[in-house]
Amino acid sequence: MKKVLFAFMAFAVVISSCKKNKTNDLVEAPSRTNIMTKTVINAGANDSIVRAFAYDASNRLTGYTQSSNPYNAARNFNFTYNIDGTLAYYDDNILGRYRITYNALGKIINRKRYTISGVTETLRDTYNYTYNGNTVTENYMPLSGNGYLETYNYDANGNVTKIDSYSKATPTDVIGTLNASQVFSNYDNKKSTQLALPSAMIFPSSAVNNAGISNYGAGNVRNFVFVYNVDGYVIKRTENGVSVNSYTYTRL
Repeated sequence: MKKVLFAFMAFAVVISSCKKNKTNDLVEAPSRTNIMTKTVINAGANDSIVRAFAYDASNRLTGYTQSSNPYNAARNFNFTYNIDGTLAYYDDNILGRYRITYNALGKIINRKRYTISGVTETLRDTYNYTYNGNTVTENYMPLSGNGYLETYNYDANGNVTKIDSYSKATPTDVIGTLNASQVFSNYDNKKSTQLALPSAMIFPSSAVNNAGISNYGAGNVRNFVFVYNVDGYVIKRTENGVSVNSYTYTRL
């Protein structure tokens, strides 16, 4: 009798173990990396814009195209990287070439825009960056005019929470006069759609996650609702219940 009982108990343990493993396989399946292949901004409207992304054999973004609409010409962006993988410069067929300089810690210290004629690059604008704790200051210095200052504040996750914009009295003014502020809040815990682009291109408007609210003052508040795929990537963003952006990916 004891042998029969022991055999039954052993069989029950095996069955229980198999069920547990099967359940874990369903619940704990790891998410997979996605690379963005297409974005439609303001989908379904007559002024929608379509972006199509291209990658190299290592799945590194090499560029993307942007369709025209009644208000904007078509654009092409191409990216060139340093040996260490950081973005060296990117080309915009309309605005020119943006070259990026980093300090020894890998932080961006300036971005310079050039117009290109053949192989000749002509400097047009300079964006200098300084750091103070969780704040980055952008000092825009055009070839003519005073430019402007903007300060970017970030939370502990690396999401921008506030942008303060200042006018400059002179080109060398580093204090400025506050003109406006934009506040970002209600971040989710999913992957930002910005992560599809090189971080140096997006900087300093950086975000790891997706903001649910953008507040640019009374009467200019935008609310966003997101839909995600099984890997936690945004496939749809609706702004104020009306404007829709859609995102398409390849799952690696």
